[in-house]
Amino acid sequence: MGKPPLSFWAQAASLKIFGLSEFSLRLPAWFATIGIVWLTWCLANHARGAAVARWSTLVLSTMALTYISAGAVMTDTFLVFGTTLSLVSVWFVLSGRSDYWRWWFFMGLAIGLLSKGPLAVVLTVIPLVLWAAIFRQRLQPLKKLPWLLGSLLTLAIAVPWYVLAELKTPGFLNYFIIGEHFSRFLDPGWAGDLYGSAHDRPKGMIWIFWLWASFPWVSLAWLALALRRREAKQRIYSLVLFKTPQRCICCFVR
Repeated sequence: MGKPPLSFWAQAASLKIFGLSEFSLRLPAWFATIGIVWLTWCLANHARGAAVARWSTLVLSTMALTYISAGAVMTDTFLVFGTTLSLVSVWFVLSGRSDYWRWWFFMGLAIGLLSKGPLAVVLTVIPLVLWAAIFRQRLQPLKKLPWLLGSLLTLAIAVPWYVLAELKTPGFLNYFIIGEHFSRFLDPGWAGDLYGSAHDRPKGMIWIFWLWASFPWVSLAWLALALRRREAKQRIYSLVLFKTPQRCICCFVR
């Protein structure tokens, strides 16, 4: 009752095809990760060229969280694939490519809704709202999106399962939509969580998780920045010491 079925469907299909094994269960997440990396390549290559695309995909695919999620039996990889597909599609539409990308935006929403629920829509809409607030003049291409037919397509793909789940298990929509998405965060006394206390963590732990998830690239970036600052200080010191020695000696004596 806590998660939509897309990842479970994919894992069941993999078991059916390849037999019962850890490899079969983990394979769908790997395919979803390949899709995320490929979309990142498409975006970076079109926006900044092949060199940036290579670095973007290298950094993304070798981060600790990406590496582990690619072989984990969970729903998050499918959620990220859906939201990435939607946001990359919007970028291509804004760039003037309004062919099939305008439809993939709505397919990404459907994938997200069947992977994690309404959270996918929130994670997609928030960046778009921020973009609209900053770059209003660049939103004209968004009119090329088939908002009516695309929204109907998203609903036609995602909504039937929610209806069938409610019919099969009355109370599902109330628990999943209201409980998992609102009561869990807004009601301190909510006792309806069926899946433990995953959100009970000491304050500030998000930064520890962030460092772990981005390892080793944030650490490498911090090290490179520290070395660059040290090198800059050494250059300034050398410039003052060797190019104006009399002034430095006078200052030292004084």
